[in-house]
Amino acid sequence: MNISINIPDEVRVYVEAQVMSGAYSSIGEYFLSLVQQDQKRKVQVKLEGLLKEGIHGEG
Repeated sequence: MNISINIPDEVRVYVEAQVMSGAYSSIGEYFLSLVQQDQKRKVQVKLEGLLKEGIHGEG
C-alpha cells in the first residue's frame, strides 16, 4: 500500500539524510520504524498503567 504525506522541506531533508547514512534502506522503512516505535511506546504506557492499577488496587 502506498500513502502520500506532505512534509516540510526540512523534515524531508532530515529523512533523506537518515536513509543516505545507511540507517534505513528507504524512506518507507524510516516511517515504518517511527510507527513501530509509537506502537511499542503505547503498549508500554498501557502496561505501566495496568501495573500501577494492580499495585494500588485491591489485593
